[in-house]
Amino acid sequence: MKRFLIFLGALFIMQTYASLADSANDTIWKKGTHYLDYLEFSPTNNYFLSRGEELLNGSDRKGIIIFNTEGDTIKVINSSEGLDFIMDQGIWDAHFSKDGRFMVVIWEYYKDNVTRGMLEIFETENWTSIKKIDVPGDSFSLLGAKCLISPDNRIVTAKTLDGLYLYDAISGELLKELWDYGQDLNKNHRVIILQNSNDGQYIYFTATDNKLRYLNTNTFQIDYTRQDETGFTHYGNLTVSNSGNLLANSAGLNELRVINPHTKETILSIPVYTMNINSMVFSPDERYLAVSFGLAKVIRVYDLQTGKDVYQYTTVPSGYGLGGVSISLDQKYLVTSSGNFLYFYKFLPTTGVEYNPEQKEEIIYPNPTNGIFSIRFNLNISGFSKIAVYDNTGRNVKQVFQGHLERGEQNIQGDIRGLKTGNYFIKVSAPGTDITYKLLINN
Repeated sequence: MKRFLIFLGALFIMQTYASLADSANDTIWKKGTHYLDYLEFSPTNNYFLSRGEELLNGSDRKGIIIFNTEGDTIKVINSSEGLDFIMDQGIWDAHFSKDGRFMVVIWEYYKDNVTRGMLEIFETENWTSIKKIDVPGDSFSLLGAKCLISPDNRIVTAKTLDGLYLYDAISGELLKELWDYGQDLNKNHRVIILQNSNDGQYIYFTATDNKLRYLNTNTFQIDYTRQDETGFTHYGNLTVSNSGNLLANSAGLNELRVINPHTKETILSIPVYTMNINSMVFSPDERYLAVSFGLAKVIRVYDLQTGKDVYQYTTVPSGYGLGGVSISLDQKYLVTSSGNFLYFYKFLPTTGVEYNPEQKEEIIYPNPTNGIFSIRFNLNISGFSKIAVYDNTGRNVKQVFQGHLERGEQNIQGDIRGLKTGNYFIKVSAPGTDITYKLLINN
């Protein structure tokens, strides 16, 4: 046991004080604002929400601020109309809908000398409130409350210490209240973090009994439960990719595991000290996983093909650790926070197209081509895929394919007639796959 603790301590120190890439040149801007707790880019627009403490008004969790990529405040939602906050009451959680049209918020507020909870849905075109739903709870059970809106905007979910509440987003009707969601009730386990599957069929969540579960939103039954062999999971870590084909979750103290949530197969294991992880997010192209190590004040970016740590960001020394982390849809920006400061970075140097000379050219035939060709490649994960042609400057000049592909060997025909004679690159972007091949057009 002593050796194990020494190992964990050494691993933590290495994560904290390892030689880091200099991210100073990647900083676009730094901004002092309210005390930041959570950050999330809109899935469709170049703005992001920050949830945290509004220091100017003296409340711990007064509301939400919406920022654009220049760091300008475009909207402040300090409180919903008619809600009163006392002490440290206010917002607990907020998220954009998958289509970016809505934002769901869960509040803890004060009314008639009683603490209450409320789910509220805002449309994001002009940030107006369109639905309020009362959530059972008190000052204890609402601690750390979470919320979700399903990908089809049909169901909103509130998580409190008393369980899960699923509501119809239009009528506000309670569809299901779940306390016995598969855990051992005698041990008083609680849901910690939850996310939607891409199709909305499941809510993935972890609880304090260290298990990952799938809640079926049609039957309201637990369809799958995963207990890792280690017997210990840091339950605060869970994220799902945009396509829904990748899920990252801790597997013990020393392993971050990326799985295919459909097949439950492990795709990648990354050795890290998981107790130091504050948040994580997949890049939109699903090639990278950005992990915020809160106390170490480091964001490490892992390549999902190799599992290697390929880039790191650090904040200036302060008494605070890192908060949330989010990546913009166009993959140009990464945002994080420390204390009451926002740090806005360039994401990885993604300009241009990388080419691996060891890749076989016969994967494309004929090559050279006069405009009609076929490309063969293998996918390990089913999901939304893109095939595009780039010129030597890295400019996208032709979209060859865009749609869903099943796992396994692929043979896609492309038509790029009309492009000038010259050297080009074909890039395949799919869940867990980002490969580039060389192509010569000879008209």
